[in-house]
Amino acid sequence: MWCANRWISEQVDQRKSNVDGVAIREKARSIYDHLAEKEPSGSSPAPGFIASHGWFHRFKQRESGSADKEGAQAYLSTFKSLIEDSDYLPEQVFNADETGLFYKKMGNRT
Repeated sequence: MWCANRWISEQVDQRKSNVDGVAIREKARSIYDHLAEKEPSGSSPAPGFIASHGWFHRFKQRESGSADKEGAQAYLSTFKSLIEDSDYLPEQVFNADETGLFYKKMGNRT
């Protein structure tokens, strides 16, 4: 199974620059072509797939919507009590979301 986040991370490491929508659309098209080769003659995994701008827009929405927002909201009270019970200082608590982990992977051009 293709993992978009893993592939993007690997591409950023190899290219030393950000991956744009064109590269992601090209990768999706190459995956489609690979799957189409494996299908029996006359059939395809998704007829008419062209990795369009619309497809990319919906792909981004699906990827961003995959987070468990309800679970994260429910964990806030548990996390707050954990901090208070353990007597952590504010300096010991930080936000390490996914984008924060990629701070070194910024492109070398804008």
